[in-house]
Amino acid sequence: QGESSFFLLNGNTFEQVKEVNVKGNLLAVACGKGQFRVGVQELPADTVPTDTVTYEPGLKPQYHKGKYFTLQVSSSSIREGSEKLLKELREKSLPVYIDSSLKKEDQKVYRVKIGAFETKKDAERFNKGIKATYNLDSWILEHEVDPYFLKEAGFDINGDKNGELLLHDGSTIFLFTNYDGVQKSVLVKNMEGMKFRGKAVTLREESGFLLGISFHDDSVLAIKWLDDKYEVIRKNVLHE
Repeated sequence: QGESSFFLLNGNTFEQVKEVNVKGNLLAVACGKGQFRVGVQELPADTVPTDTVTYEPGLKPQYHKGKYFTLQVSSSSIREGSEKLLKELREKSLPVYIDSSLKKEDQKVYRVKIGAFETKKDAERFNKGIKATYNLDSWILEHEVDPYFLKEAGFDINGDKNGELLLHDGSTIFLFTNYDGVQKSVLVKNMEGMKFRGKAVTLREESGFLLGISFHDDSVLAIKWLDDKYEVIRKNVLHE
């Protein structure tokens, strides 16, 4: 099959970190020094049950300032501390902002919040996802949000200029699309027998970009956009 390569990117800055050569026209995961082989398995539908798929091809809604569900992660009267947390969460490519509309005893309260969600169900999924993926506690509120300031979060893998965010909780993955700052779940799958760990990584191959997440010791679940739908592929990394 010859050899091909892919690029491993920094998930925060999207700068190229490493080019990896693989045997065959396949995507692999950089896993230290030395050569390795890659086995790829497209998971059959009966082993990848879909809880919900809400993506509609061509759907590009426009959102404006209004009431949305959102997640609050902290509340403090100290601006510097809130700004530091804001920066840390932005480096994780999360849709984070500071709400300083509240005052207590004539003193501003700086509340660090994440996301704007149309439905409480999506907020609950994101809440579970950031807890498992980043060990980040939050609670759900309904409040006025201007989603314009959140629209840059995520990474576009299907070319529609809307960023995707991949989170997990146990054996379940949550894929969100960032529509003009409003986060909408587009794919939720319960992957029986798999327990995910760590944060998602951004991968590049000849056909485009993918999001991947590790499970077990030698496997990665990769999500790519192919033929107007998301493809979920398991990739086994076998050391030589």
